[in-house]
Amino acid sequence: MELHGSAVPGGEAFDDLLRAFTVQHGVAGAALAVGRAGVIEYARSIGWADIDQQIPVEPHSLFRIASLSKPVTAVAILQQVECGALSLEGLVWELLKLDTPHDVRWKQVTIRHLLQHTGGWDRKASFDPMFRSVEFAAEAGTPPPADPSAIIRAMLRRPLDFDPGKQYAYSNFGYCLLGRVLESLPGAQGKSYQQLVREQILTPVGALSPRIGRTLTPQVDEVRYYMPMTGDRVREDSVFAPGTPVNPPYGAWCLETMDSHGGWISSAPDMVRFAMGCDLPLEAGSVNPTSKRPFLLNAASIASLWAEPVSYPRQDPDMWYACGWNVRRAGSGEGRNTWHLGALDGTSTLLVRRWDGMTWCILFNQRKNVAGDELARLIDPLLHPAANQAYAALQARSGH
Repeated sequence: MELHGSAVPGGEAFDDLLRAFTVQHGVAGAALAVGRAGVIEYARSIGWADIDQQIPVEPHSLFRIASLSKPVTAVAILQQVECGALSLEGLVWELLKLDTPHDVRWKQVTIRHLLQHTGGWDRKASFDPMFRSVEFAAEAGTPPPADPSAIIRAMLRRPLDFDPGKQYAYSNFGYCLLGRVLESLPGAQGKSYQQLVREQILTPVGALSPRIGRTLTPQVDEVRYYMPMTGDRVREDSVFAPGTPVNPPYGAWCLETMDSHGGWISSAPDMVRFAMGCDLPLEAGSVNPTSKRPFLLNAASIASLWAEPVSYPRQDPDMWYACGWNVRRAGSGEGRNTWHLGALDGTSTLLVRRWDGMTWCILFNQRKNVAGDELARLIDPLLHPAANQAYAALQARSGH
């Protein structure tokens, strides 16, 4: 299949992987970007942004990034902690000035709990509040979809699934709360979560394309989203026409409501630019010497970003969920790989920061292959050998 974007010496392994993977798994379209030391080294794409219109995916095409939104939100929170506007031990109930909760444990939930998915909500034990738009809108007496404030009010009337801090359970709702915390800070001056993150996190590192997506109307340069599997049925709680079957990527849930946990769209290169902004700064207030872009956090904040949770036991001592990122010890010394996956109907995404400085992002406009396997999870282990070859080529070119 034809690749779009400029060919890069040393990037042939990535080219070969994209071609083979697309054919083997029946991928609609994909974009891959790779960076190192603050510079985008590779940005290519394959397949179709719109199959019917025969519009190819370009390297700059915009995709729903799903839960890659969480690292973005986490860095925005840590930046506010760094400047003294927030504390990781700050109580969310007090910060948001919430009503008296049904469950008094709400009052124990901290910013750190939300960042590390230990706030007390377990979607496997109960449900995911972010996909209850119709029910919660009805409780609020408003037309669906429910907005974040209606979802929070509904959850205040329900019990937590466990004591805050005592276990890990992935929670979209926790990151919804973090978005509202950012909006509540005095320095926010009435700006939306999107405005704050674009101004403070994304624009400084040159990531200009990311924005909150739309459920129904694609934006300029945005791909269409496809679900090729058989046997899937749309849920009966479509947020725009309850009980009416819809194409799941376009109405079975509300993307705008997911803003701080899963609502962004972006190009692959801009996600790599963001991730490289999380590199360890050389000194306080320094900029990346090659990109000339600022580092997003100081050394102490970076340490907090990757810190191991200590409040609950882990099965694998070398892997954990830190503040918005998965972390695994790797390489030599203090080396570690940090990453996040994302998935929604019609979307599969992966962002990786590797211990040797290689950073990449791959975005698909399709969640699974016909066998029901998630594309980002399938390609994850295959990208590392390709990155090894690219790293060797970069080292050879730089004379190291």
